[in-house]
Amino acid sequence: MNILITGGAGMLGHLLVSHFKTRHKVLYTTHLDAISIAGAEQLSWDLTRELKPLSGINAVIHTAAMTNVDQCQQYPEQAHQSNVMATRKVAASAPGAHFIYISTDFVFDGARGNYSEDDTPWPLSVYGRTKLQGESEIPKDGCIIRTSIYGLGSSPQRPGMVEKLISRLKNGETVQGFTDQIFTPVSTGNLALFIEEILERRLAGISNLGSTQPYTKYEFIRSAAQAFGFDPEVIKPGLSASVNYLAPRPRDVSLDTGKSRKTFKTEAWDIEKSFDSIRKEWEARQQ
Repeated sequence: MNILITGGAGMLGHLLVSHFKTRHKVLYTTHLDAISIAGAEQLSWDLTRELKPLSGINAVIHTAAMTNVDQCQQYPEQAHQSNVMATRKVAASAPGAHFIYISTDFVFDGARGNYSEDDTPWPLSVYGRTKLQGESEIPKDGCIIRTSIYGLGSSPQRPGMVEKLISRLKNGETVQGFTDQIFTPVSTGNLALFIEEILERRLAGISNLGSTQPYTKYEFIRSAAQAFGFDPEVIKPGLSASVNYLAPRPRDVSLDTGKSRKTFKTEAWDIEKSFDSIRKEWEARQQ
């Protein structure tokens, strides 16, 4: 299978390139942060510009996006170009390909949580709104994944949340976790297995993919600290309401994954298994 993966320098895109390149021919896009991945072909593309059509592409996994919530709020036109128009152009560049679009739980307002695929989205921020608009730009037989991801960054220059947390804890800094934000995150490693099944079965429609249960950000960060050998008691509870964000944050964007549990053979990992996998990958990178 010939697979095009956008956002190859990002956390998810980089992992997917590494995951699929041994069994498929993989092309991946980068723009400002070029990164070389052996065994795959890099395309230096600005996805907001007109793209050269590609022939022979069987599947597209569109991970590239403008994901900084406050930057999207500050620069709404840039967010629209990156999250909406780029999605349209990527889809047009590979006609007939099975299109997988990575969306977000921020398409919901967070008023009640436990959102199903059939619930009406109501985003609070420019980020959520443009990602929702991007959903409408994919082919009718494409697959939309609503989720919230975590994992290791693609390089030391692009650390993920986990590396940033480890660095802060090693430095003895105070780390706060929000008790008033709830979500159902999925690790990039677990999500890669779901995407593999989506490709194999050519699944379409909207799929909520996330953890086996909802977590507060406080619970999530405590689990991460414990997985990496730190005392979870060093994580202090806090409230996101006390932070002066530029963009509003939804309170509870937990997803109902009941439909996905029935649809997929792939199983969602619990948070302990996910962090154990991430820790092993992190330790391998230190060698």
